[in-house]
Amino acid sequence: MNPIRLLALCLCLSLAGSCVNRPSSSNQSTSTATESPADTANQTMPSSVMTTSAATGQTNKFDHITVDVAARQVRVQCQALHVTAPLEFLCVRNGGPEHEALLRTAARPSDIHLGLLMLGLQPGKPFFYSEPAKRWFAPSGPPLRLTLEFEKDGRQIRATANRFMRDIQTHQPMPDLPWIFVGSQIMDDGTYAANLAGYVVSTVNFELTVIDVPALRSSANDTLEWEADLDALPAEGTPVTMIIEPVGQDEQLSEASAPTTSTVPPASAAPEKSDSSSAAPAPATTAATTQNDPEPVYHGLQPDQQRLDALKQRWEKAVWPSAATLQSAAQTHYDVIMSLRQEQQRLIEEADRIQRLIDDLDRQYQDITTPHPSTLP
Repeated sequence: MNPIRLLALCLCLSLAGSCVNRPSSSNQSTSTATESPADTANQTMPSSVMTTSAATGQTNKFDHITVDVAARQVRVQCQALHVTAPLEFLCVRNGGPEHEALLRTAARPSDIHLGLLMLGLQPGKPFFYSEPAKRWFAPSGPPLRLTLEFEKDGRQIRATANRFMRDIQTHQPMPDLPWIFVGSQIMDDGTYAANLAGYVVSTVNFELTVIDVPALRSSANDTLEWEADLDALPAEGTPVTMIIEPVGQDEQLSEASAPTTSTVPPASAAPEKSDSSSAAPAPATTAATTQNDPEPVYHGLQPDQQRLDALKQRWEKAVWPSAATLQSAAQTHYDVIMSLRQEQQRLIEEADRIQRLIDDLDRQYQDITTPHPSTLP
């Protein structure tokens, strides 16, 4: 069965069996901050605490997530992080790669995926390499707007998530471009991969992330572009709501106190074919053109055929004798680069695992060495 259909079917089964009234934990600070993605990686379905029919327009709540079908919003409870290293993520799951993220959340990535399905969105696909085309293709999927809400210095702040990241070199804010819903992957054992990796929203390309950027962006350290704007962010640990909304190609991204910026559709997505009622008007110079009109003739632009033939012969004389050598070299280059990329990804994943272990041991040590109120009378 198609993994996405399987996930949607499991959602329906989960919603059908979740109409029980249990207390909801809506305070992010009461969640277990030390829970690692691996702890509940196999729990791909949401543990719903209150569910109502989407047809009624009411909200649907999962742990640390609210899905408002009528408003077409998925609201995720997060906490602010204060990271000075280059960013690879906007948001990760608690215990994930928090050392390179702007936010963390106790919500399961699979629940966020299900929330976006409830809004009627279908995931695209992560970045991939095409053997026939011999090149990488950018990730694709429905465009999204991400907005952050939090309280700072007694004021309620609301702005697009991009505004809280800045260029490492110029310190200019990240442009207000859309994000895309790629949907991570379901592994062979049925595990939702992002639950295990802890990837929620990435600023560079990862195959296992739920939400990605609509362009090819390497995770190599020397190519990372963005850092946290710590002056704009609230204090570390402050509750932050991340609002995820679908955005149409004709809509604009908005923020709290600045003019809107037009969205740019993902570079890898094919333009949608519009019907005659919604198509943009043709330029005035071609408005009267019909199918019976003759093709335009451009006078004075005749090619120099003799020169073209000479250049073609020169190319054939220089390139064809070396075709086999060039093809062999190109194949070897491809094989070596792919092997290096695989080794690089393995090391990155191993480094993330070690970092999570370091963070866990640090938390345990701090808990052991932090004085607690005396229980003596």
